Amino acid sequence: MGQYQTSAAQQNGHASRRKLGSSSGASSQFSLSCFTWNCAGLSTVQDELFTWLEENPHDIIFLQETWHRQQMDFDTRGYHCIGSGIGTEAKRAHAGVMTLLRTSVFPQEFIRYHEHVAGRLLQVRAWCAGGWIDTINMYQYALGGQNEQAAILQKRASLWTTLRRTLGQIPQSSTLISAGDYNCTLEQLKHHAGPGMLAPNTPSPDAEDLVAIMQDFSLLATNTYGRKNSFTYVHEGYKPALRDGELEDGTSQAIKEQPHLANDFVQQVGAALQE
Repeated sequence: MGQYQTSAAQQNGHASRRKLGSSSGASSQFSLSCFTWNCAGLSTVQDELFTWLEENPHDIIFLQETWHRQQMDFDTRGYHCIGSGIGTEAKRAHAGVMTLLRTSVFPQEFIRYHEHVAGRLLQVRAWCAGGWIDTINMYQYALGGQNEQAAILQKRASLWTTLRRTLGQIPQSSTLISAGDYNCTLEQLKHHAGPGMLAPNTPSPDAEDLVAIMQDFSLLATNTYGRKNSFTYVHEGYKPALRDGELEDGTSQAIKEQPHLANDFVQQVGAALQE
């Protein structure tokens, strides 16, 4: 998700963040390529992922469900890799998030990070030619059966609260990119989410928490302004409803093959914000 500016946002006290490339001395053409992916266990796909990135380089990659237990910080194959593990006390390691920053874009000496919730919410702050970038990588608890629904909803509520608190602490001078697997369905929302999402069969019981965060912090789900009732990723027969980021990998490749799509996308988002 990215943040946009509206008069309402100014009226309720939420000052607009500068857009990429708008800082003094930065090129107006500066941009970042990002994608987010629930990898369902990084160890088995890590080599394949980095091989793919050699042919399809992106500047920021958000991974969820790495299944790592430890915190990690290392460089490999052109990327700074910062991971937050679930810890050793959890019975199952089906969590963990990792943010990858391209070394040619982000100098290592200007990278800072903080685990707000181990394995669930990771903030990385880095400097590049476009200025300071704050990234948030989140993996929300998945909803379970009815017998455990109440306990899971309580955990989800706590994580939503932490996300809200984290967003509130980010400097207004930074560019914000929030991405991850929110395990939450949304409907089209004026100024925040476009029509390019699958219509949920069963709405998420706490979807209003995510909606409130998007509204309060003027967040825009940038990869939802495509074809109506579309999906952003397919894996083993499943089509997730909302795994958001600044750009999905499919969009990036499509723009390379059909450059006019970039202009179409800008026009679609602009029209949605003016409705």
